Amino acid sequence: MQPNPVRLALTLLIILSCAFTHSASALSLHWLGRNDSVTRLETTNAPGPRVQLQGSFDLENWFLLAAGAPVEGRFTFTHTNSEPLPLTFYRAVTPADPNPSPDPQIDPRPDPTQSISTLLTPELGGRLDIVDSDGVLYSLLVRSNLVREPVAVRMTVITNFGALPFGPQFRASVMFEPEGLEFRGPAELRIEFPTDPPELELLAYGFNAQGGGFHLRPWTVTNRTAVLEVSHFSGSGVAAVPLPPAPQPKLTYEQFRSSTRDAIRDADHWAGTRYRELSGRRQRNEISLAEFEEQLGGIRAIRNRMIFIQAIQPLLHQAATDCEIGGLILDRLDRLESENGGSYGKGLYYQEMLKLAPKVRCACAHQYIDTCESNPASSGQSARTGLNRILETCQLITGRIDAQGCDLGDDAELDRRLAAAPCHKPWEGVLRFSEVMTEVTNLDYEGGFYQDRIREETSFVGRITRLLSSDGDPAIDNLPSWAAWVFELSGTLAGTVREDSTRVLSYEDFTTTETIRVTANARYTTPGDLHLLFEDDAFDSLSFSAGLAGVKYPMSRTSVEQVTVDCKPGRERFCPPPRGPETHPDGSDDLHFAALADADTPEATVTFANGKLKVTYRRVRVDSQPAPFSQTITWTESWTAELWRSSTP
Repeated sequence: MQPNPVRLALTLLIILSCAFTHSASALSLHWLGRNDSVTRLETTNAPGPRVQLQGSFDLENWFLLAAGAPVEGRFTFTHTNSEPLPLTFYRAVTPADPNPSPDPQIDPRPDPTQSISTLLTPELGGRLDIVDSDGVLYSLLVRSNLVREPVAVRMTVITNFGALPFGPQFRASVMFEPEGLEFRGPAELRIEFPTDPPELELLAYGFNAQGGGFHLRPWTVTNRTAVLEVSHFSGSGVAAVPLPPAPQPKLTYEQFRSSTRDAIRDADHWAGTRYRELSGRRQRNEISLAEFEEQLGGIRAIRNRMIFIQAIQPLLHQAATDCEIGGLILDRLDRLESENGGSYGKGLYYQEMLKLAPKVRCACAHQYIDTCESNPASSGQSARTGLNRILETCQLITGRIDAQGCDLGDDAELDRRLAAAPCHKPWEGVLRFSEVMTEVTNLDYEGGFYQDRIREETSFVGRITRLLSSDGDPAIDNLPSWAAWVFELSGTLAGTVREDSTRVLSYEDFTTTETIRVTANARYTTPGDLHLLFEDDAFDSLSFSAGLAGVKYPMSRTSVEQVTVDCKPGRERFCPPPRGPETHPDGSDDLHFAALADADTPEATVTFANGKLKVTYRRVRVDSQPAPFSQTITWTESWTAELWRSSTP
């Protein structure tokens, strides 16, 4: 079942979804209100014993905010959201996996009131610091160049577990979102306790957002601080577990290795188990401190070798001909070489990088150039960025810019061929439009009242696919230079309507309540057009639209009507019968929109720097009528255009 999006206000979006569940009444999530930074939401029709509230910053990467046990299908969530981000998205999910994982389920319970967010960037990296209610300081340190693009992240303290196989002594855990985010190298999680922990009794563990995939992990302890490396986002923590007086059977962890991450997790578990055994030997004075530190280094070397054998070596052949797999394997090898402990560029993993890099370079060159030449609607900017990234990576590895055995030639020839491909356009970019109309009407009259609530929304998300025309003139005398472009857009045009009206009439013997609900929704893949004008190389105006070129995009409305009757005691024989519910068509609307702003539009914010143009528009209009016919109509229009000027002549 696909989530059904509903936008509430301008800074809140609620996604209604029923994950892996099919029932007559779908799981729904409702906005109850917002006070300062606290948002209240309620689920209804929850079919399972548990329901989760999940959040997202971009509608792609979702993370767990809270979970609860619904009563008669209902559960109310409160979420404190103080992140400095323009949008937060919510959805309700009932996890009901028909093929449950054999992994141990430890049921992590994050506390959304103890969380912090930030934006990681390639240039600066980032840092998150939070102190939990027990005085434990958690610090996530992400160096520069560990992410390829800016990404919003969150760290949330886990206050309890439903089935963690450890006691609460020095237990400290956090969850990272978005789940699955991978770094180019190891980030660092530092957990500092307010009192001295038993260093040799600490162990580290990891798990995924659903509480599965539980495994031990490598860690180090200095004074009061435990340090764990973080290569991708999931859950991480430490706990103190008393060591037995004598050796016990080794912990085992069996999992089918279906991906590189599974293999890395297996190797981490093996290393964590060995760390644990080694800590026990050190505590019993069976080895010296120098031997302890030397063997720790040996465990790390074996762990890295396991990752190479299990996660990398089987994919080397495919990586030589697949650009995405090849890039992944080069990243893995680079990480292993960095973690190997010796001089970078002298180890086994770097030798593998030297052999693989020219093959990946050629595979990626074929992918980007072939796509750009065969599909003019594809993004030339993305092809340029992708090819430059792999060429720079391979230059750093090999120190070469020649053909290196590739039939497409050296780096300069690749650049020239890509620049000549038809996918390049003067501008590329994405446009997002949203218009919401809400109407609330209340009328009180003798013997009854009437209430009507309407919400209509139109949205469009599209990108530039083709240049339709261009024109311009250089500066002449006192006249400025100007340049104009008309582009074809391709995107998704969607609309929703919901109207609920209630009419109550009171008579001597009975009261009737008439309810009418009108709903409509539609979604189309549709073309659009964009007009862009510059004067003296500065932004002048921009307009874009969809659904206005002669092709109609209808949205059929459906009405459900019902009349209930409340008879007064003893007057039943005078009451009319109830009616409905009755469902019937209620006409249709055509989906369309148009947006316009120029450099002087007060509701628009325009920035243009380094070839990137961003126009953000927001306008709210309110029309009210006083009592007794009380009516308030609110129109909210907002849109964003993010365009990049091509650097390819």
